[in-house]
Formats: sequence, C-alpha cells, structure tokens
Amino acid sequence: MESMSFPSLSAIRVLVADSNQMECQLLVGALRQRPEFDVICCAADIDAILRAVAAFPAQTAIINIDLPRNESHDMTLVRRFHLAHPEISKIVLINSGDREVVVNAFRSGARGHCSASTTILSGSYASAF
Repeated sequence: MESMSFPSLSAIRVLVADSNQMECQLLVGALRQRPEFDVICCAADIDAILRAVAAFPAQTAIINIDLPRNESHDMTLVRRFHLAHPEISKIVLINSGDREVVVNAFRSGARGHCSASTTILSGSYASAF
C-alpha cells in the first residue's frame, strides 16, 4: 500500500497513515494536487509508519484512527509514534466527536484532529496546512 514520490526541497513532507487503502488514496490524491506537499502513505500500523518515516523523513503525519475497530478509544499507535518521533507533527482523523477520544488523541501527542468522514470527502485538509 505504500506510495512514494520524490521530495522537493521546499515542500512539506506529509505521511498519511490509514488502514483503509481507498481513503488513503483519496487523501493522498487531494494533497498531491498542491505543489507545497510531498506525500507518501502507509498502513496505520506502528511498524509500517516507522519504516515509512525512516525512508521519508516526514514533517507532518496524518493518522486515521478507525474507532469502530478500536472501541476502547485507545491511542497507543499515536502515543508510540509520538514517543519515537516527537519532532513530527501529528494530525489524527477520527470518526467521533466524543470528547474522551479527542482528549486521548491530544494526550497521546496529536497536535490536531478532525472528523475523517467530512474532511476526506471535501479535500479541505490540503488547505489546513
């Protein structure tokens, strides 16, 4: 599922991590329409994320947390990634407005969050940077 591009010197390097390949491709496609972004994607798995960052030193990561599968609202993935790479800004896509979920995301190292269902379809993430 990994998709690589050649980074330019002035572009913001963005890693998109999502377990849903179609959603990942939609978001990557929207971001790649903007010349100020160099974008890669990988699975929303800590090992895949760490491999991707080793090959492509991202400045920002957009991580989709699938809450129906992750009913405990556990942000272990975000926390582990933040501990390994605190210098990378993390934006968490969540499909819940639950306050506990949002607070857990920020406590785990996220610098921003947004509802995944409306954001990916509108492509507004490209203007959020």
